[in-house]
Amino acid sequence: MITKKSRIFLSGHNGMVGSAVLRKLKNLKYKNIFLQTRKQLDLRNQSKVYKYLSKIKPDAKNVVVTVITIRGPKRSLRRPITALNVHMQKNINEPAPEMSAADQPKAFSR
Repeated sequence: MITKKSRIFLSGHNGMVGSAVLRKLKNLKYKNIFLQTRKQLDLRNQSKVYKYLSKIKPDAKNVVVTVITIRGPKRSLRRPITALNVHMQKNINEPAPEMSAADQPKAFSR
């Protein structure tokens, strides 16, 4: 269960959906929200994602993935973009081998 003290990792917080989720969390007075820009954490790099999640240790059910790459309305449906989005979410969803079962993040996307 999520509480006001829960450690929450939110990806995509600068996007349309992510910024709305962040505003809602802040309005509800959640304090332990961990954010990283694209420059700070490249979600395409699995080892860096694992290292970061291992470092911040978000509560198991509090990893929120709102990131998606879109390159224009017509180009957004091309396969490489879809593959990139799946790759980024996979890097967050798969637990790092060195993390204990209790520390493994579980992510969801909408």
